[in-house]
Amino acid sequence: MFFSGSEGAFAVKAHRENNRWRVEQLLDHEVSDLYVCDLDDDGEEEITTINGFHGNTLAVYKHGASGYKEIFNYTLNYGHTVWAGRLQGQPAIITGELFGEERFIILTATGSQKFSEVYVGNGVGPFGVKVHEAGAKTYLLVPARAAEAVLL
Repeated sequence: MFFSGSEGAFAVKAHRENNRWRVEQLLDHEVSDLYVCDLDDDGEEEITTINGFHGNTLAVYKHGASGYKEIFNYTLNYGHTVWAGRLQGQPAIITGELFGEERFIILTATGSQKFSEVYVGNGVGPFGVKVHEAGAKTYLLVPARAAEAVLL
């Protein structure tokens, strides 16, 4: 289980042998939203975050010998919600903004540790996102300030 807050990003693991919880700090800066998944298929999970409370930076972190290191960032205006995973088989990140242009943004991988915009909807202001794939169709449930349908 993962959680974030003003103190950083954390992983919580239960030990089966003694039923004790272990908390590991992964990042030591304020993180408002986070999603953990293996974006590059190397068997290691990357952490995708919005840094700061509704901050202005979406970032992806990869684990290395000295901990997690930022490998990608993207500028947001009052960032809100983050999802990372595969959309139609391709590594992707979904995020959004609650102020400014209130963008709903889908980024897909364009190479090693690089992503580019494939969809930007203005005036949406997403509060969250749920991805559901059914056969060849991908559905995105996006509670938001404004209604907009996205079918991939």
